[in-house]
Amino acid sequence: MPKSCGIIGDGALPFRRGSPPWDALADALARLVRESGCEEFISGMERGGDQLGAEVVLGLREELGLKLWGVLSSEEQWIHWPNVDADRLFSLMERADYE
Repeated sequence: MPKSCGIIGDGALPFRRGSPPWDALADALARLVRESGCEEFISGMERGGDQLGAEVVLGLREELGLKLWGVLSSEEQWIHWPNVDADRLFSLMERADYE
């Protein structure tokens, strides 16, 4: 059975995409995924940390042979999000290995 890792957050992060804290969190997540020996990664696909984790995994997928599971809390989870966040969700789900 493959070793699974995951991230489940609760909404947007308190800092902006591309900011130093965002980049530091992305680097820390990448390091954790690499060091954990994770083979499958489960993301709740919420705005913020969940989507960041999915993006990190997609960036490491070729290098580490990772599989990404995109798990939605509901089919309308994104309905009240800003368009940019909903579009990011759809893009991530299209690239996920499993839903």
